[in-house]
Amino acid sequence: MTLITLTSALLEASLEAEGDAAAGFGPYIAAGITAAVFIISAVVLRSFRDVAHRSERHDVHGNA
Repeated sequence: MTLITLTSALLEASLEAEGDAAAGFGPYIAAGITAAVFIISAVVLRSFRDVAHRSERHDVHGNA
């Protein structure tokens, strides 16, 4: 076995292992993105709710 053949075989094996590892993290990445979107949307919706209820308190400047 020459050095080039050995290097290419190791490179091929590492790329294959890397592809398997990346596929294993897919559900975790999707769950993280879902959680981030949920948290951001909750913050934004709460901000809109607070702004909408200012008129009921006659608080046009945002003072409590």
